[in-house]
Amino acid sequence: MRYIFFSMCFVLLVLSPYDLQSPCFAEKNIIIDGNNKQQKPFNGYLYFIDRNGRYLKAIEQKFAPGQSPHDLGLSIIEGLIRGPSLKGFKRTLPKEVKINALFILDNGQAFIDFDKNIQIRGYSARSEMLIVYSIVNSLILNVEEINRVKILIQGETAQTLSGHINLDCFYEANMLIIQ
Repeated sequence: MRYIFFSMCFVLLVLSPYDLQSPCFAEKNIIIDGNNKQQKPFNGYLYFIDRNGRYLKAIEQKFAPGQSPHDLGLSIIEGLIRGPSLKGFKRTLPKEVKINALFILDNGQAFIDFDKNIQIRGYSARSEMLIVYSIVNSLILNVEEINRVKILIQGETAQTLSGHINLDCFYEANMLIIQ
């Protein structure tokens, strides 16, 4: 009996420096193959305008595994610029738009800076609102570290994209416009 007790103590002592919930002991999204770690892609959602132009709808998108919040955020916005991969959805950002920068602060605030090609005249107030929330919802609902988004144009606070929606503030996710 004493031998079993000391054996168990030895095993606990030897294994205590290791996290028993780590990928080496409990597979989650990581598969260990020698020194090569392969992670499954992150499944996220991009929000595009529906065919009627009234709501946002989600399209599932796979993102490269292991990205930092910053890189994931950039990948999300790049996906919005590429446009929807399915029929029945409308793009939210012109394909000419360029990302100047994305900053994520420790307090969860994110600043996404676009070039001037994001400002296009002729959008209705509804369309402009859907564009803003396509960006905001896609970032906040996919990047855990982001809880508020401010849109900048050419590194500065812009009043609006197309004359309707105030960009002078931070936006939080809006679930009411998702169908």
